[in-house]
Amino acid sequence: MAASAALAACSGAGGADDNPFAGAGTGGASPLVSGGGGNDSRAAQGGTTNQSPDDNRLDTPGLVDPDPDETPMMVFPEAPSCAGGQPTDCQDESCCAREPVATAELMTMATNVTVQLSDYQLDKFEVTVGRFRAFVDAYDGWREAGNPESGSGAHPYTPGSGWDKDPIWEVALPGSAAVLRVGLNCNPSQQTWTDEPAFNELKPINCVSWYEAFAFCTWDEGRLPTEAEWQYAAVGGAQARQFAWGNTPLEESFASYACAFAGARFPSCTADDIPEVGTHPNGDGRFGQADLIGSLYEWALDWFAPYPELMREDYAKTDMGTQRVLRGGAWNSTATEDMLATARSFRAAPDQRSPVTGIRCARPAVDDPR
Repeated sequence: MAASAALAACSGAGGADDNPFAGAGTGGASPLVSGGGGNDSRAAQGGTTNQSPDDNRLDTPGLVDPDPDETPMMVFPEAPSCAGGQPTDCQDESCCAREPVATAELMTMATNVTVQLSDYQLDKFEVTVGRFRAFVDAYDGWREAGNPESGSGAHPYTPGSGWDKDPIWEVALPGSAAVLRVGLNCNPSQQTWTDEPAFNELKPINCVSWYEAFAFCTWDEGRLPTEAEWQYAAVGGAQARQFAWGNTPLEESFASYACAFAGARFPSCTADDIPEVGTHPNGDGRFGQADLIGSLYEWALDWFAPYPELMREDYAKTDMGTQRVLRGGAWNSTATEDMLATARSFRAAPDQRSPVTGIRCARPAVDDPR
């Protein structure tokens, strides 16, 4: 099936539920764009890798695999989204768990395009409904205090990556929690948000715009990952994995896709097909992140554009564009090529929301002085 079909009608029942952007004010045209171009980095997958197809070991030469019995557990201050009373137990871990990503290796983004990154942390799980509910509860006071502040949520080594007080940005971010809740109700049969806490608190939040994703991560004392940071975690750095878990072909034990979780399969797609975060541990990436492939497309910091031939360290496309990057495939994706760790299959205008888009936050490395 063509890539665009996976993001078209999901319920098969006709009406508003057929459009993943229903209620988004798009005038009927789907703003989520599929297709290659822009140095689709799938071309970089032809290289060799020393990664065993069935495991997640850190087996790159020059790096020593940590012994879990000898490596002390890192303890971090709880992120604001897990400090309240909402459910925060994701697969016997904090829903705000984060995993360090060591970036000593140069990564190939696409054919003849490489980038060096600084170490960072990337949340283990996609942002859950429960975590986002804490943000909604705090939203009015946070906005009234003048947040997001200019420059907040920036990558510490990437100029121009923080919040912009430009009126376009300010207007695009809801002015109140009441308006934000309306947006989260973007598709009755496929949204995970409920106005009152219910059974979806450990599912990933969807129906969020890029601006809302940026604001959440900023409020949660993090930031959106750059596209290069997202890809580094997904391919396992220099291991150049085809999927986050390795090179074993895509199957349902590794990821949530094709609306298969509830058993009906595409095109009979509802929110029942979106599992709780971390449900597929066999699909975890080299650095420990869950659901990098499938579940929800995740917003990245960057504007979508062809990769430059020369990437500076910690590169991100921040200067201009019309669509923001989405990576990772989704719960309703049916094309294997859209699920590859290097696929750049979709992007969307930053003010758009959909039942297939969600959030994962990045954070500074433990020893980063900034």
